[in-house]
Amino acid sequence: MNGSTIDSQAISAIPRASAPSEPSGAAMPESIRAGQLAIEAFKKDVEAVVSNDDLKQLDRLPILRQIKEDRKLKLHDTDIRKMMHDARHRGRAPFEPLTSGDKLKRAKTKWLWEGIIMASQINIILALAKTGKTLFILQFLAALINGEDSFLGKKLSANDNNQHILICGPDMNEADWAECLDTSGLLLNDELIGDGQIELLTAEHTFNLDDDGIDFIASKAQQHPGLIVLLDSYTKAMEGMGYQDKDTSYGDPLSALADAVAPWGATVIVIHHVSKGNRNASPVLAGRGSMRMSEIASWIVKMQFVKEESIDSSSDGLVTGPRKITTTGRGRSIELIAEMDDDGKWHGGEALEMLVKQLQEEEKKTILL
Repeated sequence: MNGSTIDSQAISAIPRASAPSEPSGAAMPESIRAGQLAIEAFKKDVEAVVSNDDLKQLDRLPILRQIKEDRKLKLHDTDIRKMMHDARHRGRAPFEPLTSGDKLKRAKTKWLWEGIIMASQINIILALAKTGKTLFILQFLAALINGEDSFLGKKLSANDNNQHILICGPDMNEADWAECLDTSGLLLNDELIGDGQIELLTAEHTFNLDDDGIDFIASKAQQHPGLIVLLDSYTKAMEGMGYQDKDTSYGDPLSALADAVAPWGATVIVIHHVSKGNRNASPVLAGRGSMRMSEIASWIVKMQFVKEESIDSSSDGLVTGPRKITTTGRGRSIELIAEMDDDGKWHGGEALEMLVKQLQEEEKKTILL
């Protein structure tokens, strides 16, 4: 959807369900019977919208919202999404549960970067401004495509150094991207390295995660199975689309993207922001806006300054020093320390326990003084 306005012709073109015949059984109050009939009719509308391949994914919920208003139904978006889910799965084969004696298949989690970036899944990178999120991911990508064994002490996949990389970067203009890419070793003589292995969209391309943007990424995923997508940032990619970050619908484009690229095993890395008020929250709760994004992601990476005073820096540039990296998802969690130097380069830091102990000792000395 390229805007918040839905074409009235698109709505009128959808076959509208007539009210179903009255249910048999004992008599019930007229108000309840009317409500039941209206809900059943709306469910038929949902089926018509979900099964219409001519409708864009992001247009479907707004269309159903309009039909709901026309029918004067008081339904929340969560109710409509549940109906859409049921409509998609209606008519599927009956369940055949596994039982005692059946062997269960195991699937080992595949990592592009062990414990940090999960392959073929949605990964979200959360941090405050000036934390170095973009350089963190770009330098990982540089290490990956250069065939290095590890980065920041964590193993890299040995089989993915030839993967195609698509950077959708509406958060920065071309000149700023050039600086970041050069710092990360992804530019050579001001040209992207590799033989067409990396593609870049900048702020000048006015990329949005609307239907056109999702279709574009999906076409690249189909063309390059195992594609690595960097979306920087989600907030900027959603700009002007009529979504509010506090609404549960804020995560809908990310969900649609996940569905669109899943058949080709694409890895999606989404850079998102936290507010200062949420900086100490868990990775699941720290992201700006609705929690729905955390629900969609398979793996969440949260970066924060080890020294709290770093967030009050008045500098316009990146803040140097150590960061605590906390990752979580699928019942697991990992912590490590990484550090950014004055040149914007990331390095493996001290062991978390040693650094925390050092900071605690410094705090004790300060108190004694």
